[in-house]
Amino acid sequence: MGVEWRAVGLEGDRLVVSTVLSRPLAESVEASFYLFGYRWDRPFAGMPKLRVEVGLLGHRVLDQDRRLPGGTVDVVREVRAIAVRVPLAALGRPERAFLSARTSVADVPLDWTSWRVRELPASR
Repeated sequence: MGVEWRAVGLEGDRLVVSTVLSRPLAESVEASFYLFGYRWDRPFAGMPKLRVEVGLLGHRVLDQDRRLPGGTVDVVREVRAIAVRVPLAALGRPERAFLSARTSVADVPLDWTSWRVRELPASR
């Protein structure tokens, strides 16, 4: 199951990442999105590091190992595409976002995208 970037951008105060899948998600396949924020004036270790796991029936959001409410992000699914919209506040109002995505079955990776760095307008 392949995954590749469609677009990365801003919609108002939200970071939007969208991917295209080579096939629709199957029952045992999960797509994971990794979104890490960075600001020069805060230690990286203290910045949010979100993981959005999208399965056949829904999604869950984690900040490192801490589960966040599902409504923290918006996930829009199409048959072979997934878009994740994350409020910049949930990423700690970063100046940069580090982004990656992968597909997997259990903990076995099927495909992954290279990491991308997106410059963002910072709120001080």
